[in-house]
Amino acid sequence: MKGQHQAMNGMKALVALGLGAVLAASGCVPQGAQGGCPPLDSCGGSPVGNYTHILDACQFQAVRPAQPVDVMAFGAITPAAATIAPPQPNPVVLQQTTSGDWCSNLVYLTESPEDAVLNVVLWHEAPILTGAQIAFSDDHSYLTTGLTFSTKSLGPERNTTHFAPRCLLANGAAAPTCMKLQTGLINFYKMTAVPSATPNFTSIICAGDALTTGCDCTYEYQVTVSDVGNWAVDGDTLLQDSSTGGFTYNGGAVPSQAPATTIQTTFCAQGNTLQLTGPRGGSLFGIQGLRTLMLQQ
Repeated sequence: MKGQHQAMNGMKALVALGLGAVLAASGCVPQGAQGGCPPLDSCGGSPVGNYTHILDACQFQAVRPAQPVDVMAFGAITPAAATIAPPQPNPVVLQQTTSGDWCSNLVYLTESPEDAVLNVVLWHEAPILTGAQIAFSDDHSYLTTGLTFSTKSLGPERNTTHFAPRCLLANGAAAPTCMKLQTGLINFYKMTAVPSATPNFTSIICAGDALTTGCDCTYEYQVTVSDVGNWAVDGDTLLQDSSTGGFTYNGGAVPSQAPATTIQTTFCAQGNTLQLTGPRGGSLFGIQGLRTLMLQQ
C-alpha cells in the first residue's frame, strides 16, 4: 500500500508537471502584463499631470486568423465601426462555412458608370501606438484626447488584402478590374452618416489582374481613441471610470468597444513620468492589446 501510495503521488506530480508545461507553453501562466510585455514599476503616487510624450509602450500583437473558404451575399450596409483588434472569425459557430471571411465579406457589383462595393471588411493588423495626450486633473477627472494607433510603420506587406477572381465575380460583377475595385473601396468607406466613427483606411491602392491572379489591395489604417471620466487611487492601482460616456473611436461613439467596468491599472508616478501596467493580462484604457505605457509630461 505504501508503494502504491508513493506511485500515485509520483503520478500526480508528473501530471501536475505536464499540465504546468502545457500552461506555460500556451501562455496561461500569469506573467505580469502578459502578451510578451513585462510589467513596469508600480510605486503608486499621484498621476496628476498632462502627459503628451510616449517614452515606451508594449502591445500584444494579434495573429491573423485562418480564413474560411465560402462566400456569403450581403446587402448594401454601412462600414463597420473602427476597431483596434483585427477583424476575427465568427466565434459563435464551430465551422466557418458561410461567414464570407475568405473574401473579406466583399460584395462587388456592376453599376453604371463604375463597379460598386456594397460591403467589405478589410483586414488590418493591430495598429501601433504612435501618439498620446492624457491629462489627469486635481479634481479627479481625466481626459484622453489623442491615443492614436496606426499601421503605417508596418509596411505594405502587413497592410494588404488579396481578393481572388472568384471573390470579384461572386456577386455578378461584369469585367471587374483592380482599378475599379480600388474606386469602389474608397467610395464604400465614404458611405456612412457618421464618417468619423468608421475605420480610417487611407492610401487604398489595388493592383493585379482581376480575372487571372486577382487583386492585392494595400492601405493604411488608423484609430484615434478619446475618453473622459473620473479617476481614483487605491495603493499602487489607478482606477478609471469611463461611464460618463465620452469614449470614442475616430470621433464616433462605439459602445461595443467602450469599457464596461472600472479600468484597474497598476502605476508608478515619479517626477514628470507615469508608468502604467495592465494587471494580470488586462489592457490599458480599455484598449485591446495595449499592455504597458510609459508617459512623460
